[in-house]
Amino acid sequence: MKLSEDSTVMDILKRLATEKPQFVECYDSMQISVNWEYAEKNTRLQDGDEVALIPPVTGG
Repeated sequence: MKLSEDSTVMDILKRLATEKPQFVECYDSMQISVNWEYAEKNTRLQDGDEVALIPPVTGG
């Protein structure tokens, strides 16, 4: 996904909301990682960063 400079994780979430609106309902409960480290929605991204959206899971 191409983003402009100074983009944040939130910019990815906004783009996903338009492309895949079914994911929006999970935003409050999902975890986010940038380069294998937990991150916040306001985390700034750099060229080459790997972003993962981790859905809530349950089980035992």
